[in-house]
Amino acid sequence: MVGGLDAGADDYIVKPVSLRVLTARIQALLRRTAGRENVYRMGPFEFAFEEASFRKHGVFLQLSAREQKLLACLVAHANLVLSRDKILDYLWTDEPNSVEENAVAVVIRRLREKLEDDPARPVYIRNVYGAGYMWSEEKG
Repeated sequence: MVGGLDAGADDYIVKPVSLRVLTARIQALLRRTAGRENVYRMGPFEFAFEEASFRKHGVFLQLSAREQKLLACLVAHANLVLSRDKILDYLWTDEPNSVEENAVAVVIRRLREKLEDDPARPVYIRNVYGAGYMWSEEKG
């Protein structure tokens, strides 16, 4: 239980689960998060995914739907490597088999061009050789 809470869990329920206890805990969580601003802020960035509002240094960024979806996926898994195949499945859930081989790389490149100061030397959207891509919250 302590390990789960230390790892970031909001709550812990032991078996057997009472439906009344589960419902009460869900309601409590919803109360704690109601009205909370759902904006990701890091360095020069401010991303409001629900409103599709993306800014760098306060300047609005125009992102395509696929770029928004990729950015949301990367940020949700910050500092974790996502394989090309996982990203492919996530971005093209309805048609993963009919997508060009380099489709993920193209969306990554376009997103880097909009987010990175120097897309040739990415700081935030990093390649992990042989493994995939990651959103890095550590500069440098």
